[in-house]
Formats: sequence, C-alpha cells, structure tokens
Amino acid sequence: MMARSARWYPAAILMVIGMSLSMDCSCAEGAVDTHIEAAGNGRLFINDFVERYDVFASDLNELSRRMAQSAGDVGGDAEAPVYGLTESVLEVVWALEPTPESCRVGHFYLDLDVTTILPHWSEQHHVPAAILGEWKRLSEYIDDHEARHCANSVDAANKMLQELAAMPVAATCQEARQSLHRIVSRAWYQRELKDRLLDDGSRRFSERVSGRCQKRYAKGTATSFNKWTSFSRDDFG
Repeated sequence: MMARSARWYPAAILMVIGMSLSMDCSCAEGAVDTHIEAAGNGRLFINDFVERYDVFASDLNELSRRMAQSAGDVGGDAEAPVYGLTESVLEVVWALEPTPESCRVGHFYLDLDVTTILPHWSEQHHVPAAILGEWKRLSEYIDDHEARHCANSVDAANKMLQELAAMPVAATCQEARQSLHRIVSRAWYQRELKDRLLDDGSRRFSERVSGRCQKRYAKGTATSFNKWTSFSRDDFG
C-alpha cells in the first residue's frame, strides 16, 4: 500500500520495544537527512528533504500577493493559497513464509520519504523593516506547522513498525495479509486525522490573522497543504 504525503516501504519485521522514534524534521535545505531503524528482520528508512521557494515584497499586501502567486507551484491556487507543503510517501513491502500449519511475516521494509516545501526570503532582497516582524512570525509559523505534519508521518511509521513487529503468526497467509493491511490502513488514517485537525487549527489561525491585519492576508487562507500516499506489496507472490 502506498500513501502520498509520506512514503513507506514494508519489507521486514522491526521490533521496537519501549522506544519512540523521533526525528527533527528540519534538515538543511536541499539536503536529504536519512534515518535508519532496524530490529529483528525489519528495516525502517526515513528520508527527510526540504525545498524552499523564494519570496520578497515591499509591504504585507505585496507579500500576500506574491505568496498567493506561488501557491500553484506549491499545491494550492490563487483563491486558496498554500504557503507550505508536506508530502509524504510510504512504501511497505513484506514477504510471507507459509508452512503447512501457519503463515508468518518473514521480513518487511518501511521506507518513508518526507518532502517539505517552505517559503524563503530571497537572498537578493532585504526584508523591509516595516514587515520584518510579520514575516518572521509568518515564516516561523509555517515552518513549525509543516514540521508537525512531518512528525505525524514519522509517528505513524513508527507505530506501524511496532505493530508489524508484534504481529502474531497467522493460521493462513490470507489471514496474515488481512492483518498486515489493517495495520497499514489504521496507521494511515490515524495520521490523516491528526493532519486534518492540525490544518483546521491553521485555518482558524489564518482567519484571525486576516481580521487583525485588516485582510492583508486572504480570509480563509490555508497556510499548508499535506499529501500522503501509501503503497504496500506482498513479495511472496
């Protein structure tokens, strides 16, 4: 199963006991920060990549307009600008080992790729003193918001890792496949719920900002857009 907003690869059983996987979700621009967790027959790979798009402006109105114009490249549109994006792709791959009496997961791999797109003030332009404070608050808010989306994906991968590792031997390979798909789907939808709650809070924040700034930002603007894709594959035929 593949999920887009984070990338997963299932292919071996990872046993993580009493440990929670944590990741900074803030690697340097243009760099790929790779984390590898291993246990038992499994591997979990987490690849964190950050991209930034340039913005500059002379005042808040121009800043809002320029960021809205960039929304199409990030994933939104002019009517509902998206200032940040977290895209996660998870691939899960497993191999089943049947016997005449039972079926177990011989190994599995999880591969999670998280790409975060954030605004960055163009190095060719100075930030005007009149909007320096507003720009700093906005960019820090977006950075933090997208880092939370990244953390949600990492938490989901870690939860899946632990549940797959703890999966008991099944009577048949069909039952094993059903259990595997339930684990992947449950972690996916729980992450999706967390992301929706996070984005709902972001929209409320945007509406408050719109009122305080006398609509210098578009009312109802979404500061973030989150994509999630998940793939799973049974290597055992």
